[in-house]
Amino acid sequence: MNARDPDRCPTHPGELLREDIVPSLAHSKVQLAGMLGISRQHFYDILNEEKPVSAPVAARLGKLLGNGPLFWIRMQGA
Repeated sequence: MNARDPDRCPTHPGELLREDIVPSLAHSKVQLAGMLGISRQHFYDILNEEKPVSAPVAARLGKLLGNGPLFWIRMQGA
């Protein structure tokens, strides 16, 4: 396993969602925001890296995507 480059800034969860996850899903961003129980603007702010992923949103993302809330909390914490 390769160690993370200490000079590289950690990836914001919004970047991962925006670049990899949302395009692979069969739902629009508006639909995903509704499925997460957050406003469209809040979801867009996360995708644009303007807001952090809070613990409640991390729990909802983990449930929706099947990877658990700790993934999102740890990513945001980095």
